[in-house]
Amino acid sequence: MHSEDFPQPLREEAAHVFGCSDFVAESFARDAELWADLQRHEALLQLRTAGGRSCWPGDMRPELSASESEWQSWLRRWRRREMVRIAWRDLSGRATLEETLEDLSAFADDAVALATEIATQITTARYGAAQYADGSPMPLVIVGMGKLGGRELNFSSDIDLVFLFPGYGETAHAAPVSHDEYFIRVGQALLRLLATVTVDGFVFRVDMRLRPFGDSGPLACGFSAFEDYLLQHGRDWERYAWVKARALTASEAYADLYAEAVRPFVYRRYLDFGVFESLREMKQLIEKQVARRDLVGHIKLGPGGIREIEFIVQASTSARAAVVRNPAATRSQQVAATTGDSAARCRLPVSAYARESAADAARCADPFLAAR
Repeated sequence: MHSEDFPQPLREEAAHVFGCSDFVAESFARDAELWADLQRHEALLQLRTAGGRSCWPGDMRPELSASESEWQSWLRRWRRREMVRIAWRDLSGRATLEETLEDLSAFADDAVALATEIATQITTARYGAAQYADGSPMPLVIVGMGKLGGRELNFSSDIDLVFLFPGYGETAHAAPVSHDEYFIRVGQALLRLLATVTVDGFVFRVDMRLRPFGDSGPLACGFSAFEDYLLQHGRDWERYAWVKARALTASEAYADLYAEAVRPFVYRRYLDFGVFESLREMKQLIEKQVARRDLVGHIKLGPGGIREIEFIVQASTSARAAVVRNPAATRSQQVAATTGDSAARCRLPVSAYARESAADAARCADPFLAAR
């Protein structure tokens, strides 16, 4: 399908979008059903609907009992429609930057939630269901980290996930397996649904390295083991990583874990300027890597780049959170923690641009912290 094949009101817009994005142009050329699916609910012209149904291939999804390969194909065709819709609205000026990031993150949320439902169905059919003591189903809690957790996903982002489950036991089955094994298998099925590369591509690249003990740890971790990990092995960089953590599934189950383990780990009760020492050490390590790999102009790691801004915001966040949790902090501590000048106090070698950008970000972050 070419730009001149679109209805008259969209031809000029289509020509502009096709000229800006090979992905969009190739998607319409390769997928004969793409336009029909997108125009059915005027998806290119509308804000995203809950669940993304306006972009469902054929306006319907397979039965939950469909084969894994059928679901893999459908999820990847759904992903192409969502990405085309979001890119079109972005390039045509129909969506703001905030709407684009929110749409990408909302699609990831929905894709993970649906893939979890499918993976649970597949695993339960073979191994039985994981249940609480009262017989109610026990869910897999999936925590989104990084850009996904902060609802700021971009087009090229992978998604950082952590798999947790509430309790231990065995599945309800004639040949039961432990909850550990059950939820690991649910996680493995979910990764196949989202990340396996097929003829239709993939849905999202998934990074699981932020889980306890990283690649050497189990794919899914029980709540009690996770709490023990934070207390005994949690490192300073993990405190910063968990600032953006957000439950994508089973948010009610996660709420208790957050209150009892995650929040105390991330947001210390008292103002601790020792946090800045660890930030400074990490910043110095990254600077050495930048110099060694000649990445001075790198938009993420170089001077004034994304990582530098994040360091300043993390420093301000850590200090501000302690003040929010400890109203008895001295006036000088409160002023120091809320001026956005944390980088100066911990002597981070940052550019003026990064400091100014971080101050804006810190001001935006304050309401979030206050709500916690």
